[in-house]
Amino acid sequence: MNIEDLLGEAEQEPNEPIDTTTAEGFKKYILGNHDLSSNTIKRRIYLLHDADKIREFTEIYADVMITRTEIDESAKETFMQKVIDGYTLTYNEGLYPDKTYGQMKRLSDQVKKQLKQPPQKLLPNAQSVVSEQADGMYAIRSKGIGRITNFTIRPIYIVLYETETLEEQVTTEGFGVFEIISKHRVTGKEARSTVELRSYNFYTASSLRETLREKKVHGAFVYGSDQEIGQLGEYLFFEAAAIERTGINTIGIKRLDLGEAVVVTPQKVYNSHGDEQPDMVYVRDEVVSIPEIMKLQGLGYDAESWKHVVLPLFTENVLSLHKRSTMITILGWLMSLPFETIIRIDGNLGGFPHLAVSGVNGGGKTGLISTLMSYIGYGASPEIANFGTQFANSQAIGTSYHIPVPFDEFRPHEWIQTQRNSVERLLRESYNRGYSSKGQKDLSTRRFDYRNAIIFIGQMGTSDQAIAERVVPVSVDVNFLKSKGSKVAKETYHLLNNTEDKRFWTGYLLWCARQDKADVLAVYEKSKQMIAAKYSQLKEREIGNYAVVSLGLYYFKKLADECGLNCHYSDEEIYDVVDTITEHAEVTLGNKVDELWQFLNDLAYCGNTYGNNKGNVFGIGKTVMVYQPTPDKKDVYGKDGERKAEVRGRKVLLIKIADAIQTLHSMGIKNKYDEKMLMPIIMSYFQNAQTNGGDGLVLAPQGYRVAGGRYTAFNWEEVREMFDFVEELQSDANIKQEVEKLARGLHGESDCNDDDKDILIN
Repeated sequence: MNIEDLLGEAEQEPNEPIDTTTAEGFKKYILGNHDLSSNTIKRRIYLLHDADKIREFTEIYADVMITRTEIDESAKETFMQKVIDGYTLTYNEGLYPDKTYGQMKRLSDQVKKQLKQPPQKLLPNAQSVVSEQADGMYAIRSKGIGRITNFTIRPIYIVLYETETLEEQVTTEGFGVFEIISKHRVTGKEARSTVELRSYNFYTASSLRETLREKKVHGAFVYGSDQEIGQLGEYLFFEAAAIERTGINTIGIKRLDLGEAVVVTPQKVYNSHGDEQPDMVYVRDEVVSIPEIMKLQGLGYDAESWKHVVLPLFTENVLSLHKRSTMITILGWLMSLPFETIIRIDGNLGGFPHLAVSGVNGGGKTGLISTLMSYIGYGASPEIANFGTQFANSQAIGTSYHIPVPFDEFRPHEWIQTQRNSVERLLRESYNRGYSSKGQKDLSTRRFDYRNAIIFIGQMGTSDQAIAERVVPVSVDVNFLKSKGSKVAKETYHLLNNTEDKRFWTGYLLWCARQDKADVLAVYEKSKQMIAAKYSQLKEREIGNYAVVSLGLYYFKKLADECGLNCHYSDEEIYDVVDTITEHAEVTLGNKVDELWQFLNDLAYCGNTYGNNKGNVFGIGKTVMVYQPTPDKKDVYGKDGERKAEVRGRKVLLIKIADAIQTLHSMGIKNKYDEKMLMPIIMSYFQNAQTNGGDGLVLAPQGYRVAGGRYTAFNWEEVREMFDFVEELQSDANIKQEVEKLARGLHGESDCNDDDKDILIN
């Protein structure tokens, strides 16, 4: 099969599926039809739309071609890859939904035009077609040699490292650090640059030019063709003399194949005893932004300074930085991070919890976390960013499993729906260290691996139940700053912030890397068992998350005891910390869910107290009403039924949330409500109802149209005791309305819509 046949498939519109979908049937089909064109066979393969089946059927196709001697055995893999690439190019709508048939055809025409150009002849069996000379790099051509760059380039060291692709296949990528020397022809003055380049930077001349431009390499010009630049890349990675190193693409503790653990920093790699490993180097994933790496300025390590200065300072003072209940929870979570991979994978937690820090403005949340981050790898002046775009957030959490990333201004009630959905999805999916993908202009995809645990800071916790089950909650009490204990906290704050050497984290990672994996798991399991025995109401995931805090406190105290230091908490507090966490959960998570019930209580109070005396609030078509739908009323609403409901013919209490809030405020209710704050809680209750087969408080979150109005629908059985007065008020309002119609002589006229007719009380 030639390339023209493959590309010709890009001009074909997809056909309807056929019946030959089994391997045996497909083989018989192509064996019995010698006149089948390659396009016809490939079309039958592509219409399977299953990666595994496509590969299986392609191999059958290749084997048949080999038996017919149409291709050689040695060319089988190449043949198969071309067929599979054809599927990616033309049919994979899941990856490239934005590519139209016309775009694919234009791409096909462009490549065909290039194929018609006569190929350049290569010298067979030549030792190298690229050479270095004083004024640049040269390549052998059909008529002698030609200059392909005005600079010389030499590898300082080359790294070949393994990485997982989007399809979870392991591939080897080439990475190197090179010295580029440009020499002025007249003065002879040299400009030297040290740059990181990857093998794919040499795929085309334009890609090398663009890369050198981005890296601001002075006076570097590329003259060679795409083929010659490809040969230059091959020469640099596989022929030129260079030091070879092992590449690791995550920062933190990395356990090698032989079981040995190393600690990786952007600058150096250490074995677990703190010795530098010059044959290993950190390799940044392309999708991880350089600014994110540059933030980690505090990962240096000096054994003497760490043991005698940094460790004692941090260990004996960190718990005094704020209120004790706040600090012991945060400290336990932070100190458990080096064991993240062990707990998530071998501890069967399936994820690792984030840290949710909440409290009112002025409580010291951001200052507290900023101080801690300076000792957790971020150096003297850590910056805490706000949540940004999905792309920026994904880039920020791809550096390390063992270093947290803080985000400030967690304000879901103020965000637009798309941003709230984006951030909440990020928090859910990064719990179990998933990934996101982004399509590129060249039809490729970029994979963003979620590695870092997240600290998110805001005035309130999350009302999303799925997120609440994936966090360790911490409440920062603003009143503490007015207490007597705040004096010590302020002194500690200045002490820790004004210290020059804050390189604590790498030394702690090294110590944790020496801990036995089986012992870590045993401590974690013991913590879970003790928590489960004491707190039977907690879910299994919550037990696992909270046990992480006990694990961190256990090992931090073990380190302190080994070094003769005082961490200022006892063995009993290691497991009693769950009391503190559950109190935090009630403050940071529970209050947002209860706020909806508080709203309903306030509304019921006003109804019981004032009825309709202070406004026509309760009744058909009013702010609050009771509604019994007809049996055939569907559980969808909105235009074309695009919204889901769980009413299922049951009686409901309907409330116009915005109008009800305005009514409460006008009546002087002291609790201040905001629709933007209530809606995420309402949505959370509705999602629970969907999960529980329609049983729950909220049966339709918003926009449920009845009697000319749009409402939120509440399960009448859940709120009946609070709002039993509504039916009586509604009946009185209906009677009054009918009397008024009679008085106007309009009773015989049909001036109500179908929804009104469903609910009129006669």
